[in-house]
Amino acid sequence: MMKLVHVAEIRGENWTGFDLHYHSDIWQIDFYLKGKGRYLLDDHWERIEKNCLFIIPPYKRHKAEKDFDNRVFMNNYSMKIVFDENEVKKFLLPKIALKILLQNVKESEKIKFCFKNILGYYILERRNKVEKFLILFLKTLTEILKNLNNYQRDKINHINELLETNYDKKITLSFIGQFVNLNPQYLCRRYKNLTGQNIFDYLNKIRMKKANEFLKNQNLSIKEIARLCGFKNVYYFTKKFKEYYKITPGKYRKKLKPISSSKALCLF
Repeated sequence: MMKLVHVAEIRGENWTGFDLHYHSDIWQIDFYLKGKGRYLLDDHWERIEKNCLFIIPPYKRHKAEKDFDNRVFMNNYSMKIVFDENEVKKFLLPKIALKILLQNVKESEKIKFCFKNILGYYILERRNKVEKFLILFLKTLTEILKNLNNYQRDKINHINELLETNYDKKITLSFIGQFVNLNPQYLCRRYKNLTGQNIFDYLNKIRMKKANEFLKNQNLSIKEIARLCGFKNVYYFTKKFKEYYKITPGKYRKKLKPISSSKALCLF
């Protein structure tokens, strides 16, 4: 059975935030109805906005601060829950600290409905009702995360297209983040979470495959090939090529040279 550890509170205008900390074996889920502030998710800050969820898995650091230069009423529900391992498998829970902005009205209303009932029945000590709405919340969250993953996979496809057509240019995380309108640090972690590899590992893989093709052209120097593959420094290009193919570009090219006619005759 799922074990409910704590359903926390509604925080009002006197709330100023909480210090940096983490939980073992507990997912913390904060839902902000309105207000302004910022939320530290593991290693980067995200803005607190109306109708946004923050989901923090176990052992992920988090911290929240209210903006002190505004008088907007800060109102949120916060929940800390721990699950039996078999119960977790039924739901799609993130492995990384995550902010979800609920722009879909139906989604945000479902989340509000679940949280209000969880909190209300928790106050009334109706544990069976709390667990009922908690499971409903987790089912809703699973659907939201599925839609989010599909949306983010589309973003990753756009990133891959960007890398495949601009491998010869200087590529930075900031540039990619602006292209897909995502926080660069979050983007980097989410890309690895969904694809199993680092963005720049994928970029280097594209560049090495292109280098392989260019090396077949005997009219191109190693320096020219390095430049065509997006490397300003030929020595760094050689280093990355050797890491990928376990051989230098020069030796690799020699292996690609056609066998001379005299040597070819010796084979018969």
